[in-house]
Amino acid sequence: MKSVYYSILAKNILLSVLLFQAADLWAQAYNYTQYKIEQGLAGNIVYSMAQDKDGFMWFITETGVSRFDGTSFRNFTISDGLPDNAIIHIYADTKGRVWFVPFRNGISYYYKGKIHNQLQDTVLGKMTFTAMVHSITEDKEHNIMLSSLHELYALTAEDKVVSYNNDPLLYPYVQYVTSDSTGNIKALVPNRIYGLAKGKWTYLSGFRKVDVQQLVIRDSAIYWQTSNCFHMLAGKSVYQYNVRGINSFRMLNDTVVYLNTPKGCLLLNIRHSQEIDHFLPDENVSDCYTDREGNTWFSTLNNGVFRLRSTQFKSIRYVSGMKPLRIYTLWDNGDNLLAGTDNSCLKLGLQQGLQISKEVSRYFDKHISFIMENKDGLLLTSDDQLYYRSKSGRFLHTNVNLSIKKIAVKADGKILAAASCGLLQFNTPHSLDYSMRYKGRTTTVYIRQDSIYFGTPNGLYMINHDDVTTYLGNIHPNLRNRISAICTNTDGTLWVATAGAGIVGLKGNRVVWHLDVSNGLSSNDCQCMVPDAGGELWIGTDKGLDQLKFHQDSIQVTNYTTADGLINGFINAVVVKGDTVYAGTSEGLTFFNKKKTTFFSQCDLKVLNISSNGQAVNEKALSRLNYRNTLIRIDFTAISFKSEGAVRYYYRLTSQDTAWRMTRQNFLEFISLPPGDYLLELFAVNKFNIRSKTIRIPLKVIPPFWQTGWFICVTIGLVIFITWGIVTQRNRIYNRRLAAKGRMEQRLHELEQKALRAQMNPHFIFNCLHAVQEYVLDNDIISTNKYLSSFASLIRQTLDNSLQTMIPISDEISYLANYLNLEQLRFEKTFHYAFHIDDELDTYRTCIPSMMLQPYIENAIRHGIQHKKEGNGQIDISFEKTDQYIVCIVADNGIGRTAAKALRTAQHITYQSRGMQLTAERIHLLSRDLDSPIAIDIADITGDQGVSGTRVTIQLPLITL
Repeated sequence: MKSVYYSILAKNILLSVLLFQAADLWAQAYNYTQYKIEQGLAGNIVYSMAQDKDGFMWFITETGVSRFDGTSFRNFTISDGLPDNAIIHIYADTKGRVWFVPFRNGISYYYKGKIHNQLQDTVLGKMTFTAMVHSITEDKEHNIMLSSLHELYALTAEDKVVSYNNDPLLYPYVQYVTSDSTGNIKALVPNRIYGLAKGKWTYLSGFRKVDVQQLVIRDSAIYWQTSNCFHMLAGKSVYQYNVRGINSFRMLNDTVVYLNTPKGCLLLNIRHSQEIDHFLPDENVSDCYTDREGNTWFSTLNNGVFRLRSTQFKSIRYVSGMKPLRIYTLWDNGDNLLAGTDNSCLKLGLQQGLQISKEVSRYFDKHISFIMENKDGLLLTSDDQLYYRSKSGRFLHTNVNLSIKKIAVKADGKILAAASCGLLQFNTPHSLDYSMRYKGRTTTVYIRQDSIYFGTPNGLYMINHDDVTTYLGNIHPNLRNRISAICTNTDGTLWVATAGAGIVGLKGNRVVWHLDVSNGLSSNDCQCMVPDAGGELWIGTDKGLDQLKFHQDSIQVTNYTTADGLINGFINAVVVKGDTVYAGTSEGLTFFNKKKTTFFSQCDLKVLNISSNGQAVNEKALSRLNYRNTLIRIDFTAISFKSEGAVRYYYRLTSQDTAWRMTRQNFLEFISLPPGDYLLELFAVNKFNIRSKTIRIPLKVIPPFWQTGWFICVTIGLVIFITWGIVTQRNRIYNRRLAAKGRMEQRLHELEQKALRAQMNPHFIFNCLHAVQEYVLDNDIISTNKYLSSFASLIRQTLDNSLQTMIPISDEISYLANYLNLEQLRFEKTFHYAFHIDDELDTYRTCIPSMMLQPYIENAIRHGIQHKKEGNGQIDISFEKTDQYIVCIVADNGIGRTAAKALRTAQHITYQSRGMQLTAERIHLLSRDLDSPIAIDIADITGDQGVSGTRVTIQLPLITL
C-alpha cells in the first residue's frame, strides 16, 4: 500500500512580512504518515484505536472497523457481523478479543477471524443493554467488565456471564468502570467509588464529581476528564488543566498525559501544568495510542489517522504561496545555515533557537543550485546566473548563458565552475572573462591540493598541476558513470559519488572501496555527499540519507528514510554541524541529532489466512490435503509499522527446496503439489533488518488411492500374478504344444521304429518259412510240426515286442532263446549258444530296446556260423552292468567279417538281408530320445591262428522300470 507523507505544522509558527508583497510562513514540525480512505482506511472520521494481542492496530470509524498490519487494511462492516457500521468505543483484551461498542445499544467482539454479536453468540445474548455501553475493562483474573448507565456485566474467563444489575450499591446508575494499575475493578457511581473483590462491591471513597467522561485510577491517584478540563487527584492534592473540548486522554506515566482536543494533541505534565509538546495543532484529534513498537498514533475526527514517525527528527517547511519549497543546496557559514530553494536564499539562525530569514532579499526566477560564502563574500548560482555579494553588501550578478551546477574556489581565489558546456575558470566572481579548462558537459568539481577533480556524464577526470587532463574512468567501471559529488574524508580517501553505481573510494588513484545497494546503500543514485568532523561520511540519495562509519577493515552503513522521520527521501544537500545533521529535501529541511537516534523496531510474522482451492481451511487441515487440492494459498503479514511495507519475506518448502527464496508479496501459492510430506518455513525481515521468528507449517498431500503404498503393492502383486498367470498359461499352452509335438515326434519315432521292425519281421518270417519248406520236402513231418510250434510261439513274441519300444532284458532273453532254438533246428544244431548275465543286473527291471539284438545274432549265424566247415559254431550273448550303462555283447566263432564279405561277393544271393541296416537306423532314432546315445562297436575276434569270429558290443544308457 502506498503511504502519503505529510509534514504537519507544529507549535512554533513564525510570521514575517518580507520586503516583497508575499507573506511567507515557516514552521518547525514532526513528520507523520497519514492514512485515509485513499490508503484503505474504512473512514476518515476515526473515534478511537487499539492494538490487539497479535500486534494489529484497530481503528473504529463511523463507516466500519479497520485492522492494519503496517502494509494493508482489512475492513469490517455489518456484512461481516458488526451490529452497526458506526463504532464509538474499542477495547482489546489479553485473550486476543477486540471489543466493539456500536452507536446503538449492544456489544460485539472479534476473535480468530470472526465477529461475534448478540444475535449469533449465545454468551453475548445473555446480556441486555438499555443504554449505550460506556466502559469496558479487564481485571487481573481476566474477567471482562461491560457497563452502561443501567447495566453492569462481568464475562468471566470461563465465558460465564455475571450480572450486577440489581446491586443496590450501584444505585442509581454507573458512571464509569475501570481497573487500577493492579487489575482491581473500580466503579464510579454518583458521589462514590466502589471496589469489586470476590464478587462483592465495597465502598472505597467519596467522589463528588460531575460530568465525568473518562476515568483512570493508578495506585492512589485518580485521573478524569470533563468537557473542558483535565483533573488529577493525588492524595489530598488536586491538579487541573483547562482545555476547551477535550475528546479523550491517555496516560503516558503518572504525571504526563496526552490530551486529545479539537486543536491537536497536547503532551502535558499535569503536576506542573507544563505543555511539553503539541502534536497536529490543526487536527481534531479524537485519540492517541502508543503501540508496542514505540509508534505514537493519532486518530482524527475528519482526516483519518496519523502515525508519528519519530520525535527525534524535526523538519522545517518553508511555505510561499502555500506551496512547499524544495531545498537544493546548503552551506554552513558558522553561526547559520544558508539554504537555496526554488526562488530564495534563506538563512537559518541556530544561535538562539531556530530563526529563519532571507539571506538575500530578492526572489530568483530559477532555483538556487549552489551557495558558498568565504571571507570575500557570498557566491551563489541560479541556472545561468552567477551572483556575488561582497562583504560590504554590494550585490553583483553575471549572466554567463550557461547552467552552472557546482563551484570550487582555488587557493589563489580563482573560481572553477562545473557548467553545462564545460569546466570554466573565472578570475573574479563578477567578471565575464573565463577560460575553458575542459570542453564538454560537467556535473561537479572538487579541488584537492594542486589537483582538480571534476565529473562528467561519462565519468571522472583529473587535471594535475602540469595542467594535464587524465580520464580516471579506466580505473574502475563505476567511474564511467555520471559523477554527482566528490569529497575527501579525514583519512585522505577521495570519495566519488555516482548517479547509478553507488560510491567509489580512491587512494592514490587506486580503488579501495566500492559501495552500492548490495552492501548497504539505500540507493545507487547518489545526489550529494559530505564528510563530517568525526570521520563519518554522509550520502544523500533519491531514497534517503546514508551514514557511513569506518572501522579498521569494514564500513557500517546506516540508512535514514521517511520511515525514520525524514520529511522526504530525495536528499539534495547535507550539512553536519557537530552532532546535528541537516538534510535538504524536495519538501524542506529535516534535522536530527545523530547520537540520539534510536532504531527500536519489531517484526512479528502472522499467518492471516489459509485456503485450499479457494476455500478457507485451518492449519490442521494442511496435514491431510486431498490430491485434488490443486491450489494452496497462504496469506501472511509482518507487523512492522515503522517499516511502512518495506518487508522482505523468505521461505522454503523442504523436500522440494533447500535454498531460501525471497519475495515481497505477502502470500504464497502452491499449485498442484505432488503427494508427499512438506514443511513450509517462513520468516520476515523488516526495513531495519530485524528478523521475525520462523513459522513452520507442515503440509501433507494425501496421494490418490492408486498412488498409495498398499495400492501400488497390490497392483504390483496383481501385475506379477497376472503376468505369472499369463506366462504360466502361455507356458502351459507352449508345453502342451511342445508335449503334443514331442508326442507326435515320439509317435513318429515309434511309427518309424515299428515300420523298421515291420520291415525286419517279414525277412525273419521268410527265413523261417523257408526252413519249413525244406522240412516238408524232406517228408520230415515230426520236425515240421515241432518247428511250426516254435515258430508260432516266436511270432506271438515278435508281435508283442514290436508294439513296445523298451522291454525288460528277461523278455529279450526269452525272445532270443526261442529264435536261437528255431535256428538250431533249421541248421541241424551246427552251433550252440549261451547267455551270460551279470550278477548285479536285475533283468526284470532293466530295459533295452526291443528286438535290438536279434539282427546281430541272425547276421552271426548266416554269415559267420553257417560257413564254418567244422560245424561246431558257438554264439555267446552277454549282458553286463557298468556305472550308468548296460553293455550287450554278441560274440560268435564264425569265419569273420572279411571272409564273409568275400563269400557274398563270390556267391549270388537271391535275398539280401536288411536287418543290420534297419537296426542301425532304429538305433539312430532311439538315440535322439535318450540322455546318452547308443554306441555300437563291431570287431573281429583275432588270435594266434588269425580271425576266429566276430564281436558286436552295444552300450546303452541304464533304463529301469
